[in-house]
Amino acid sequence: MNSPATQRQVESPAQRVLPPEDGRVAGALGRPGSRSEDQSILITGTTGFVGMEVLARFLQGSQRHIFALIRARDDAEAHERLRAVLATTFGDPDAHRGRVTAVAGDIELSGLGLDPGRLDELAGQVDRVLHAAASVSFEMGITESRGINLGGTPHMLGFADRAQQLGGLERFTYSGFALFGVEVAAAACRGRALV
Repeated sequence: MNSPATQRQVESPAQRVLPPEDGRVAGALGRPGSRSEDQSILITGTTGFVGMEVLARFLQGSQRHIFALIRARDDAEAHERLRAVLATTFGDPDAHRGRVTAVAGDIELSGLGLDPGRLDELAGQVDRVLHAAASVSFEMGITESRGINLGGTPHMLGFADRAQQLGGLERFTYSGFALFGVEVAAAACRGRALV
């Protein structure tokens, strides 16, 4: 006989984000009419293959405001990168005007590369974090790939902890590539490496 732990169904990030058959985006968006539907979400990786699709699903399936953490020198450059994503995804760089705020940051840096006041301001505004930033390039060097996939995830977990302290984080969701970063980081913390 299976124990309750082995019978438990694990919900994948795709199941939480992709729309069910009735066309409504579920799970990570929150229940319609709930407090969380009025809250903001921080999404990483929005300029990448997976994150671009996640961003589109949130824009189409909810009324949430989205903060898109984008690697850039400043917010102006991050905004231009976001406009390019919106143009690719929706055919209009100004699609969903006012629904998405580009935030220049870097998951490889402590505090996401934000000054402490800005980090706290952002953490206090979101009740959900969706971490989809990861390197999936086979051409990228292992050192750079590890910096993104292994170093970035603990920094995002640190942000989620700060968001919980400041405003009440309801959910932290991650992509499978980011999960790999969590697994390896956890093993490294225990003194052994998986890779």
